[in-house]
Amino acid sequence: KLNPFIRLLMPLLVPHQRQLDLEAAKQVDVFIANSTETQKRIKKYYGRSSTVIHPPVETSRFTPARKRSDHYVTIGRQLPYKRYDLAVKAATKLNKKLIVFGNGPAHDQLVKLAGPTVEFRTDRFGDASDAEYEKAITTARGFIYPAEEDFGIVSVEALAAGAPVIGLARGGTTDIVTSPDIGTLFHHQTVDDVVKAVEIAEQTSFHPSKLARTAKRFDKGLFLTKIKKVVRDSIS
Repeated sequence: KLNPFIRLLMPLLVPHQRQLDLEAAKQVDVFIANSTETQKRIKKYYGRSSTVIHPPVETSRFTPARKRSDHYVTIGRQLPYKRYDLAVKAATKLNKKLIVFGNGPAHDQLVKLAGPTVEFRTDRFGDASDAEYEKAITTARGFIYPAEEDFGIVSVEALAAGAPVIGLARGGTTDIVTSPDIGTLFHHQTVDDVVKAVEIAEQTSFHPSKLARTAKRFDKGLFLTKIKKVVRDSIS
């Protein structure tokens, strides 16, 4: 929330900043977008074409377990717009175990919303280490991600760990979950939509090894190859 002084200044500052941004964009040689969603925005606001190169993900970091547990996982900075409340409410309504990794301004509110099946892991309370996260995600039944992001690296990590993604059908998630055999998408940020998506995922047979292979599309090595090609082509 902005304080009153900043709120008064914003209408005066924003038009000038937008003009500076547009002028700077004219000097750009090559635009690289991290997803097709970002590519659309570059076209809309700058009138420029761009090349999509997805962010690098260290997919080899995860070894998916063949035998999955009954818990779900979500992770990220707990900000209101990321809508982790939907994951918490859906898990509570379904009486499903959900492990929530992360912290942020919305944390206390999420704790209030959570039922007995929701467990929180933060840096201060509970083990939120990389090792514990990897242990949880490589055995998880699924990964719930209700946020609209430009891309969403954590969703790729989930696939690399053998966990199907239950995510919002907007933003970068649509580049990651491209078929129903690697995840389930919902179209509205409502509790009922998340609940239905989880129920569909529960009835779907996902294969951890296939999910991990799918994640290789976003591997670090492929990212480096694409970046080098764009640079070489632009120089020539």
